[in-house]
Amino acid sequence: MFSLEEDYLFILLNKIVYDDNKKIENKSASELYSLFCETAEEIKAIKDFQKKYKSHTALGKRIANMKEDLEKLFKIDVIAGRKSMYNIGPLVEKDEEKESNEEKTEGVDAQESASNESEVVGSGGTNPIAEENNEKPPEPSLRDRIDAIKKRKPKKLEESS
Repeated sequence: MFSLEEDYLFILLNKIVYDDNKKIENKSASELYSLFCETAEEIKAIKDFQKKYKSHTALGKRIANMKEDLEKLFKIDVIAGRKSMYNIGPLVEKDEEKESNEEKTEGVDAQESASNESEVVGSGGTNPIAEENNEKPPEPSLRDRIDAIKKRKPKKLEESS
């Protein structure tokens, strides 16, 4: 993923889907553009968003071009037709995540009981399930990320807006 984290498409999708816990269901490109404009206004980034995405058509094209990268972070379904419809949500649904965690826990319990019953001492390897559950350090807030992006812009762009 190139500069996806700096793109307002990613920033706004992240806010809507993960921060606000909303799913985007059966939205046309124009409805999606309106939703993004509302969200950009909330985080005081409407001018920057509208500079990059001048219309719903530009937004739809950008989603199509970045779909592969976005699918690494979001569940995206585009229903093509005369008017494409978009469904965007979290990569893993909360229920699926809960089931997945339960399955991992059951796997660990079964592994522990098998190793307790066995007389063989540990293999010296690491437990991939335990490594997978290690938490990463907290990420900066959306506001901090946007402020950092704005600071990196050349002054000429800031003066013209």
